[in-house]
Amino acid sequence: MPTLAQMRLAIAKQGNPIEMQSIGVNEAPDMVPKEYMTPNPLGSSQPQVGGVATRSGMPIGGIDMSRIQPGQQMLPQALQQSSPVNPQTGMLQEGQQVDQGITQPQQTNILSLTPQGLALSAFKPVPQGMADGGSTRPVFKIMPAKESPKSPENFTAYDSTRPNIPSLARAFREAIDHHLSLSPEDRKKNSIRADQAIGEIIGRVEDGSSKDLLGKNEKLLKSEKGYQGEPIRLPDGRGVETTGLALSPAYEEGKFNTCPNHRSCKAECLGKTSGNYFKLGGGKDLEEFKGPRLNSLLKTQAFLRDPHSFAVKLFDEISDAKAIAAQNNNHLGVRLNVLSDINPLVHKSIIENHPDVTFYDYTKNNTNPIADNHHYTYSSTGATQPGVENDNSNWKQMRKRLDGGYNVAMAFSHKSHLPDFVHDQETGKKYRVINGDTHDFRPLDIVPEGEDGVIIGLKNKKSTSTQHGAHKESHGFFVHYDPQLKVEKIGRRSRFKRDKLGNTIPQNRSVNIIPQSSQMVTLNNDSEIQK
Repeated sequence: MPTLAQMRLAIAKQGNPIEMQSIGVNEAPDMVPKEYMTPNPLGSSQPQVGGVATRSGMPIGGIDMSRIQPGQQMLPQALQQSSPVNPQTGMLQEGQQVDQGITQPQQTNILSLTPQGLALSAFKPVPQGMADGGSTRPVFKIMPAKESPKSPENFTAYDSTRPNIPSLARAFREAIDHHLSLSPEDRKKNSIRADQAIGEIIGRVEDGSSKDLLGKNEKLLKSEKGYQGEPIRLPDGRGVETTGLALSPAYEEGKFNTCPNHRSCKAECLGKTSGNYFKLGGGKDLEEFKGPRLNSLLKTQAFLRDPHSFAVKLFDEISDAKAIAAQNNNHLGVRLNVLSDINPLVHKSIIENHPDVTFYDYTKNNTNPIADNHHYTYSSTGATQPGVENDNSNWKQMRKRLDGGYNVAMAFSHKSHLPDFVHDQETGKKYRVINGDTHDFRPLDIVPEGEDGVIIGLKNKKSTSTQHGAHKESHGFFVHYDPQLKVEKIGRRSRFKRDKLGNTIPQNRSVNIIPQSSQMVTLNNDSEIQK
């Protein structure tokens, strides 16, 4: 076995660039870690990378010594990028300049060229420019002080005679920020104050507290009770409880309208023509306000007259509903526009401060969801059809939403059946129809990324509408669907044939949308055109 002196002599004869004379067991620990010994320095004045060459000539092992171009030392020369920076000094080399107008090619490293590296890059980028120690150093920054919430005496003045989206949104934000800044004891007092203020407008119950803002109708209850006895379930096993805020549809004060794009459906609105809104609310006289219609009207007036108190009471009711749902191992869904269609900017502070609640709505507005927990289903205004011209058709807008993966609700003329597909004759595309009457928790209808949206089919529930003429009676709002029910003859009599469950059997399962000659002008709640 050679002695230490013999090994030093052999290394010295090979021209090793590292001075070895002073290196022993005591000196080795103090060596700079990035220094190494090359097995073959011939042909180059600089130490070669690695220890052993592969068959392809690519060396293995070694240490990345470049601080200027990290991750490139082990690449073949053809793949290495030239740099105007001197790697020894970190300064521009003589005669070189950096072109600020040209984006430099993205740097890479040997790992990124392997199948494993390609797979890893799909999850997270390979960190570059690391500091000594193997991790990037975060940028330290002292954040500015958060603006203190305004107290009620400093709230921005609100003009109840001229409500609009900005003033209502500001009132909600100020009220919620102030409410959440209070101590638990003071928050209770503020809740009582808001409840009393709203009670002056919407009325009180026997114990003196205000009537509730949130409520449930038959459709909302389907999510809890289930369709045909089967409650819906989330992927994590929880059920869903839903509640909603039913303001008056198409109610107007000044330039503000609770449903700005109501022209196609005002006379067909479920908030006046279906269920108890029709039976107990005033019947065929759509301007009559009794029972459920009156309750919605009073809530709307409270919303527009005292939005600060309204926001606090609404926030508290959502908090209570959320706690009750959690006790039942359920998730809470809230519709803030059961009958109205108000810009979500107004409700933004409510939605953001309840991140564990799902807020969902139908809308004819050309607005997008404002938070991860906010879901929209876009509402069709119908279409021009054979025999009827619909001047308020928004089919072209709905087609764009469907192509973008959003879902669209469409009302069909038949009271018992829905089509399976809607065929757009102008583009040739077919869109799938699902039954929107089984439950109301529309976020479950979300389609996978890259797929077209689906049409949420709604049956004709208008109490005064016929089945065969609904599309003409509604000026095109209802899309005509004739299922062409199968008929059987028994002797001299003819009757509809039925399946084992007793349901009639459709033979036609598709609806055609002809090319639309006109397109609805979309407005916001302040009667301004949306683009």
